Amino acid sequence: MLNVFIQHKPDGYYAFIGTGMRVQVMKFHTLPEAKAWLLKQLKLSLDKMQSEMQPEIPWLLWGCLGGAFALLATWRMLIF
Repeated sequence: MLNVFIQHKPDGYYAFIGTGMRVQVMKFHTLPEAKAWLLKQLKLSLDKMQSEMQPEIPWLLWGCLGGAFALLATWRMLIF
């Protein structure tokens, strides 16, 4: 989960993205600049998360699922 927000202070707009100790903070003079930076950082973070979620060896995943399905089918045939 990412926390994303913009805070207005007397000296400008502060854009925050991240969670816990890993929060990026940038100061901007205008709200559109802060929004643009947040959207760019959010897209980069989501792309990084997406690449981390995809298995590096998809055939191994499908092989394991196929093997599990074959074992389940064999077990059901023996029981019934």
